[in-house]
Amino acid sequence: MRFRDKDLRNLPVVTREGDRIGKLSALVIDTESHAVVQYVVVRSRLLPALLPQELLVHPSQVISIDEDRMVVKGEFVKAEAEAAIEITKQAAEAASQMSRSVR
Repeated sequence: MRFRDKDLRNLPVVTREGDRIGKLSALVIDTESHAVVQYVVVRSRLLPALLPQELLVHPSQVISIDEDRMVVKGEFVKAEAEAAIEITKQAAEAASQMSRSVR
């Protein structure tokens, strides 16, 4: 099956477990191979605020795409959330150290 990019924009993106991730907003194309290298997903408001507003999905993380939705591996979302939490922890630790050194 083939789709034009305009038909994919705003396509709902969900995990195989049915959790809503967001909507497909863009495609990243490699100009040499002419292949899709990433899908840009604008996250749903239901996801934790720690996650970035846009998620980049590699084609290997996509299970299926049809006219109704794009299904991605749930582990992808978990990995994104864990990475965001780790960055938040590191930022909090750095801020704490700066605060102590100012005193």
